[in-house]
Amino acid sequence: EAIFCATDAPHHAEHCMLVMNHGKHAATAVPAVCGSVEQAHQLFETVKKTGLNYMMFETSCYHDDLYAMRELYKKGHFGKIVESREVSNAFLADLRKTIAHGVSVNNYPAISHRDASCTLP
Repeated sequence: EAIFCATDAPHHAEHCMLVMNHGKHAATAVPAVCGSVEQAHQLFETVKKTGLNYMMFETSCYHDDLYAMRELYKKGHFGKIVESREVSNAFLADLRKTIAHGVSVNNYPAISHRDASCTLP
């Protein structure tokens, strides 16, 4: 049995650790940890201690544009890729409106498309 934690992003790691400490596998749609290496270590230690799985069900890799680029890369159309970033234009439009007022979208961490930094609200 597994529990999918569809809660606000800043609480994903905490909720996943609670789930695993209660004997269930845990999953999120986005990375469970953002901005805290200590919390990442805690989540990893919980996985090791419980023997259960933490799973991230990220779906961005299936977006049409990303899938097309992956196919082009596999066919040798690009050189060596040293860095890749994906930012949804629709998400950025909403994000820019809220960041200007110091509020992040849906209580998710505010992510800058320029430096990929992550800050919790």
